[in-house]
Amino acid sequence: MEGAGVAPVRYKDIDRLADKFIEIRDEKAELAGKLGELEEQIADLMVDHGITKYTFSDQEVILKAGKAHVKIKTVKSEGVEIDPDDEP
Repeated sequence: MEGAGVAPVRYKDIDRLADKFIEIRDEKAELAGKLGELEEQIADLMVDHGITKYTFSDQEVILKAGKAHVKIKTVKSEGVEIDPDDEP
C-alpha cells in the first residue's frame, strides 16, 4: 500500500545532508586510526631517544606516563624582537 500516511515521507535535502554526514564521519574514523598510528610511532621514538618533551616550530610534544600516549599542543614562543636597524 502507498499513499499519504502510509509510506514514510522522503526529503531529498535531508537525505543529501545525511549522506554527506556519513561520508565525513567515516573519513573522521579513518583519520583517527591514522592519528593513533602516528601517535604510537612518535611515542616509541621519544622512548628510544630517552625524552619526555620535544619542541618544534611552535608545537610541543609531551610523552605521557603509562601507556604510550603523546599530547601535541601549540605553545607561545617568546622570541626576541630584532630591530632591523641593529642588523649588519
